[in-house]
Amino acid sequence: MGDYGRFMSQDAVFLNLGTSKKVLNAILVTPQKLNSYSYTENNPLTLVDPTGGSSLIAWIINPVATASQVAFWRAGAAYLSSSRPASAALMNHSLGINPRGLSINANNQGKYGNIVDQIKGSSEYQGMKDRFIQSAESKGLTSANSSMMNDLGTSIEFNSNPDLFSSIHKADISFQGSRNSDGSWSVSTYIHDTYNFEPGSYNNAPFDTANNVAVVSQAAGAVSSYSFDIQLKE
Repeated sequence: MGDYGRFMSQDAVFLNLGTSKKVLNAILVTPQKLNSYSYTENNPLTLVDPTGGSSLIAWIINPVATASQVAFWRAGAAYLSSSRPASAALMNHSLGINPRGLSINANNQGKYGNIVDQIKGSSEYQGMKDRFIQSAESKGLTSANSSMMNDLGTSIEFNSNPDLFSSIHKADISFQGSRNSDGSWSVSTYIHDTYNFEPGSYNNAPFDTANNVAVVSQAAGAVSSYSFDIQLKE
């Protein structure tokens, strides 16, 4: 932004608004929204957008409800940040405008609750990785990938770790590995999932309640879905 408080280029959010009747009517009520170079409708004294991550369509159509829902989930993420840091980080990411997909590995996992280390320490992951190695060795292979293991399965469900339960729960998984000269295996693991909320029961009353409230917020546009990939190497 320059000395006069203008963006040097158009706000990308504005360019993605579309031309639906609801959006156009909302813009007509507040014409300043047509100025894609302005910040907070040229009213920075009373309006703020500290992260640039607010869903503009949701704010235009129903600003009061959207503000309330985003504030609710931000507070929820802050509450979970110490006990379930991965869940908090992924939730915060979902509160952005059209959040981009994430690619998480050992180098950047600190931003996402050390989720790679949490997965490595889970009984579900360790058990599935061991079955992959055992299946490869039983077939006499020195290098293998999941497509060669019909009995391995292609999804993993985390239930033993509360943070993984509420951040990933069930995801696609694949392995690729090779046998080292000392008999050990080097294994690369790829996990893919879509962060979203769907109505359902997980036999956990507090989680069920939070999940179903999040379904409503997602439908309203306050919470957005996105894909993410996690890579592990051992």
